[in-house]
Amino acid sequence: MGSRNKKRARASRALSTGNLQAKFGIDESPRGWPIAISWGVALTAVMLVFAVVVNIWIGRSIHWDWVAGFGALSLAGLSAGRRARIL
Repeated sequence: MGSRNKKRARASRALSTGNLQAKFGIDESPRGWPIAISWGVALTAVMLVFAVVVNIWIGRSIHWDWVAGFGALSLAGLSAGRRARIL
């Protein structure tokens, strides 16, 4: 049972921002989540506004379900990247 708990700890560590920092060779402490999430929100908003403007400019309709999915994934990725100091 002890080895089972160790496997869970390793799996959760694989998704941590500290692990991202180690992979990119960054030795600074992680940023706080509120700052990282606020940057993620701002960058996601800029990307989505750009997507809307380009789609209107080229005369295509936007599929909002795709935009919502892209926005959620980019927010999560940008926030984790800012927290780990890789972005």
